Amino acid sequence: MAARTWIADTTKNWSDATAWDGGVSVPATTDSVTFNATHVGACTIDNLGTWSGGNFTINGYTVGITKNAGVAITIAIFSQSSGQFNVGTGTFTSTTFGLSGGTFALNNSGNFSGGATTINGGTFTISSTGTFTTTTLAVSSGILQRTAGSAAWSTTAVTFSSTGTITATSGTWTLAGSWTQTGSTTTFTASSGTINITAASTFDDARSTFNKINVTTAAAAVTIAAGTTAPLGATPSTTVTTNTLTINGTVTWTGTWTHVGSITTGSAAVLTGSSTPRISMDKDLTINATATITNALGTITFTGAVAGSTLTDTGDKLSGTTFVITKASTMNFTVAASTTCRLGASPSTVANLITVTGTLNLSGTWSLAGGLSVGSAGTLSGALTDISQTVGTVWTINATATIPSGLNYTFTPAVSQDDITFSGGGKTYGVFRYNLTNGTALGGVITINDSNTFGEFHVDQGSATTNQSLSIVFQANQTQTCAVWDFKGLPSFYLTITSSSAGTAATLANTSGVYFESDFLDLKDVAVDATPRWYAGFNSRNRTGNTNWKFTSARQEEAWNAQIASYVRAGTFGEQLQPVRRNTAQAGADGTMTLDAAASAVDNFYNGSMIYIVSGTGAGQARAVTAYNGTTKVATVSPTWVTNPDSTSVFVLWWMANADTYQAKVTIDRDTANTTDRYSAAFFKNGQPITSGITSPTIQVIKQTDGTDLVASTALTQVASSGLYKYTEATNRISTGAAYYAIVTATIDGASRTWNQPISRDA
Repeated sequence: MAARTWIADTTKNWSDATAWDGGVSVPATTDSVTFNATHVGACTIDNLGTWSGGNFTINGYTVGITKNAGVAITIAIFSQSSGQFNVGTGTFTSTTFGLSGGTFALNNSGNFSGGATTINGGTFTISSTGTFTTTTLAVSSGILQRTAGSAAWSTTAVTFSSTGTITATSGTWTLAGSWTQTGSTTTFTASSGTINITAASTFDDARSTFNKINVTTAAAAVTIAAGTTAPLGATPSTTVTTNTLTINGTVTWTGTWTHVGSITTGSAAVLTGSSTPRISMDKDLTINATATITNALGTITFTGAVAGSTLTDTGDKLSGTTFVITKASTMNFTVAASTTCRLGASPSTVANLITVTGTLNLSGTWSLAGGLSVGSAGTLSGALTDISQTVGTVWTINATATIPSGLNYTFTPAVSQDDITFSGGGKTYGVFRYNLTNGTALGGVITINDSNTFGEFHVDQGSATTNQSLSIVFQANQTQTCAVWDFKGLPSFYLTITSSSAGTAATLANTSGVYFESDFLDLKDVAVDATPRWYAGFNSRNRTGNTNWKFTSARQEEAWNAQIASYVRAGTFGEQLQPVRRNTAQAGADGTMTLDAAASAVDNFYNGSMIYIVSGTGAGQARAVTAYNGTTKVATVSPTWVTNPDSTSVFVLWWMANADTYQAKVTIDRDTANTTDRYSAAFFKNGQPITSGITSPTIQVIKQTDGTDLVASTALTQVASSGLYKYTEATNRISTGAAYYAIVTATIDGASRTWNQPISRDA
């Protein structure tokens, strides 16, 4: 390798040997080339010959070097401190590039490819369609500018310091490394260009204003440093795949920001969205407790089939945001401790498992596709009333978790043999329902853990048209308490009910006071109450370890057993002995009692019943109700009280067996000319004629054949003051041989009463 120096004092070509020291040859192979201040002839690089890969130095040289179109030049170390170097069409490649003075111009369609590129002075100009690619780029006191065109820039790490100046245009600058700005007087002009970060990067520039920043890395982390503002633009799409975008500065965008990967904000981070800002992402979101959300985010949607997602927002910065969970059915979602995730009203979610260690806030009915686990400090809050779960195999509530009392739960299997493990945490639920009505689904195993309380417990095994074998496994040594138990097998597919541990019983408790009846059960290691009774049915199987079950028919034993006639199922003695109402009075006075606020709103509803005061003031007194005001709830009694009741008086209302009876009698005849039907009506109380106190009497006549009106409901007319009533009809008359019904109504003793009586011309 030789050192060669340009010696021409007039414009000459590179290929002219006389322009080089010695005057007999041009630089060859990797010779070092120097242009200095001694000679001032311009150089045109027309043909490099064999020279390639040597060092190229311009120092003190004040005129220009121009590379002709089509000539490709490759340099090991390029150093320019003066003069001008013009790159035309073709490629300029330098492993190390340094510009400290003069002008380096990439014109037309020239392509610059640099390794470690340093601009400490001078001006580097890119125009037209020239492309600029480097590994590292450091701009301090020099100028890097694109004056025209939108061709691509590409660099790895960028250092921007001192008085350096960078001017971009409308193109895209691909940044495959970090961007570091440290100068206090640097100038960056973004114009309408975009910086696209494609590799691991810390973007740190608190001084510059950028037009748009994009992030598209393949599993590489990117950090927006404190003080830096990264505008993502309208409806941006960014990706770090399985890695994290860390925001310590400010990120702005409009519309919906779609992100692949995780997002973490630092303590001084600012998220500024506009135009109904939203975020859609597939991995973890962590919001620092002191970060700033400038405008409330309308919704944040968690999607994705690659990784699970965790929401962490300990400062509740997203209090105005509604979350949407639509993960793939194999992916999980977690609400972190001290974090509130708001799903809104009647949401639908999809995830393999939703784990709540913080708070999940929602209302109405939650359609849950997947499992749920609420941890020891987890909370389900809001006006949540119902959960409808499909797929998933887990419902786990920790004993110290908080959930709404009386929550209704329905599980509807969507695939064959879909099991569910319901670990209720010992909480109180409304209705539990296993809804196996899908004709294509096979039954599975229902496992009930912990000692829970249910308002109702229903297991629907579906029809016998498909294989519906089903099992309920109750946790051993635990008690399930319920008011309404409802489960029954099928003749072809018995319902198996057993304990989770052979030989150790699980217990079922019935709080309704009404016996339980079923059939086609296969029972093992299940204990129930002695009373009310549990009837497994004649067809059920009694394995071992069962306590208090009766393998017989409930109807056969309960309906006619006078010893247990207090039971109130239809057909029992107890049914006939039930009170009309039992409650506590609001007040009392001489001859009256004000019933509870929920008593009937119908006037005279309780007339003819008996009030008995069972406890409190006036206990032991019984009186007949003669009048009742449905608005004030005041019942008038006879005779008057010996001791007037008050708000401590507990009462029971029964209908009296000897209550008054009322009858109506209707007859029909016709006038002598046979042109008019004449109806007559008389009213009776306890068999005696009523002659007064009858109001609003009416008659309606309907045809027995189809129930349609012959005579629409019309008023009856009293005959003088006799208490007898009549109606004449000349148009819609009764036919001989046809059958009819007369429907008579009247208000008597304060109550509206109705009677039906068959009539005909022949009656």
